[in-house]
Amino acid sequence: MTATAHGGTGPAAVASAIPVEVLLAAAAAGARPEQPQALFDAVSALVREVVGYRLFSISAFVPATRELVRLYSSDEAAYPVGGRKIKRGTPWAASVLDAGEAFLGSTRDRIRDAFDDHDLIFALGLGSVINVPVRWAGTTLGTMNLLDREGRYGNDHLRAAVAAGQLLVPGFLARTRATE
Repeated sequence: MTATAHGGTGPAAVASAIPVEVLLAAAAAGARPEQPQALFDAVSALVREVVGYRLFSISAFVPATRELVRLYSSDEAAYPVGGRKIKRGTPWAASVLDAGEAFLGSTRDRIRDAFDDHDLIFALGLGSVINVPVRWAGTTLGTMNLLDREGRYGNDHLRAAVAAGQLLVPGFLARTRATE
């Protein structure tokens, strides 16, 4: 998986910030019965601790309609679970959903270029985003999305987020199996 980004904050700073308890909780969450919610909660806590965010969401990708359907949100008032975004024919979709490349937008201009809902994003005081495609066997299952103030994220945050995002794979697979 590649990333499109500029900048960085030092890999030691991000990597050394992982408390073992949070990592163990995320790893153990898959054994809990209330899936995928338990896993989503644990990964959210891990990402909050390691990378940080003001807004965190998880969305399933529906290839037939090119939509993202929100499964989890840290701000249900602004971004409720069940909300949908059509991502048909955009450079962001080609890069993230099709090619499986993580997206880093550390400026308002990058967000404006990538997202139709940029006015809401800016109204929430957000100006930096990381979108991680969650993939299994070469297929994008969905995305994990982190937003914070402008300039907040760099390449090291992106690498940590990509690793954490892959922990969501069992949650997506369980959800898909339950709807078949």
